[in-house]
Amino acid sequence: MINIYNELYLNKNLMKGYPDSEVFSSIYSTSVNEYTNSGTVKYNSLIRGTSLRIFNPKNHTGKMLLQNGAVSSGFRSNDTQTIEVPFAYLPKIKITSSDTEFPDLFKENHEDLFLKLSRIALEHGIRLKKLSSNQFVSLYKLANSYGVEGHGYKLLNCANISLTDKNDSFKEYSKIFINSTFYDTVINMFSEISTEINDTEININVDELLISCHAVSEVIYLLLMFLNEQSPLAGNCFISQNKDKIDEIFNLSPLINIVEHSNENKISGGNIDGEGSVTKPVYIVKNGKLKQLISCYSHNADINNTASSYRMEYRSLPQCKPINIGMSNGERTVREIINEKETIAVISTFQGMYESINPVTLEFSSVARLKIYKYGRYIGNKVITLKTDLLKLLSSITEIAKDTEYIGDGSILVPAMVCDLKRI
Repeated sequence: MINIYNELYLNKNLMKGYPDSEVFSSIYSTSVNEYTNSGTVKYNSLIRGTSLRIFNPKNHTGKMLLQNGAVSSGFRSNDTQTIEVPFAYLPKIKITSSDTEFPDLFKENHEDLFLKLSRIALEHGIRLKKLSSNQFVSLYKLANSYGVEGHGYKLLNCANISLTDKNDSFKEYSKIFINSTFYDTVINMFSEISTEINDTEININVDELLISCHAVSEVIYLLLMFLNEQSPLAGNCFISQNKDKIDEIFNLSPLINIVEHSNENKISGGNIDGEGSVTKPVYIVKNGKLKQLISCYSHNADINNTASSYRMEYRSLPQCKPINIGMSNGERTVREIINEKETIAVISTFQGMYESINPVTLEFSSVARLKIYKYGRYIGNKVITLKTDLLKLLSSITEIAKDTEYIGDGSILVPAMVCDLKRI
């Protein structure tokens, strides 16, 4: 268990040389653990970085006071390391795993994890080969001559497994979790994977498609790329080409709401982001209509602009990107929806969507492996080629599920969705 404490001390005399300035302090830490069948933690590492920047928010000038990074292998549970820097601000960094500021990831002993989970995997027709977890933590503080004015954090827990199925095919899976334990997360992954590796093919027509959280995230990631000026796709794309009539053509399902700095997304918290900017919930899409852009290429007076910044670690440059997206979810779980439908198809990924997307028309082609359910019972899979466009797909949504998942680096929390296949 890794916790980071970021304490910022103010030296007012030295700050006189920086009128109207603020200091932003950030700390990044990553831990990795791999559990083996011999009952030991095979590898435990800590990558730590710190940065201390002083800047003037009025004229956007500034300088880096400190950048520091360290790598430590075999980080023991009671180790404590401190860095002190004699600058205008003194950051004290203490990294320890003996406290519980963040929720504990484990309810089982580390030594028993691999063997216990291997037995459960076999019950699902899976042979577990590798098991690991990693945790990324960052803390931010913003201060001026009056004291600390802002704080924030990002916490990312991830479970990773490697396995072979009944055909001896080697596969790897990862899943972000926050309101669960590592143990429970891996067991849920086994249940999902055991259905996925069933290779019975059937030929049946279905009218409704349940888009899994992972597949929804692929669509939302792509949509947000077109709403971001710094994205390579944004310069000559559908959104920028039609900025004068965007209100007429950007008509998604009224069930869709996309919020930046969402209160539902618990990966990040506090009142500032990773670059010291004040955070507040803002709608990017509300009731299917575009309300906010990620950056500033819009000339439509009815659409606001935002430029959220984020960096994964201290050595990276900040990126203009959505950092804390949440979407409104529904009332029924995925299981309740599937059980109620006579037949429904489930898609877990839009294979080939990113490679085939046309930035001007937003059209794409995807090879989709659909899992078919009949009143909740899995009956086989079917492979189809899906040709549509992003806006048409998102306008065909008829229900939002209650289930949500964190995807990618945790910046996006999305629900599963049901769409009408006849409309796409």
